Amino acid sequence: MTNMDTIEKIQSDPEMAWGWHCNIAVPLMDSLNLDHETANVTAAYLMSHLFGVDITTHPQFQYEKGGAQSTHEFMMTADGR
Repeated sequence: MTNMDTIEKIQSDPEMAWGWHCNIAVPLMDSLNLDHETANVTAAYLMSHLFGVDITTHPQFQYEKGGAQSTHEFMMTADGR
């Protein structure tokens, strides 16, 4: 599986995307001593930025989008991405 195959799988499989999201959020909590919400909102922003996935639509995501993610999505829409 190539890197592009992995990205396409993350984009097409909500459960795989959720797994990646969790694997980003937990190290943020552990290494930076972030609370659950901050780590998850930050991970959601990274998922959007790195993979083009809006993980906030996943049923297990418990928080609102952060301002940085909303701004990033607005810029992508404005650029036609």
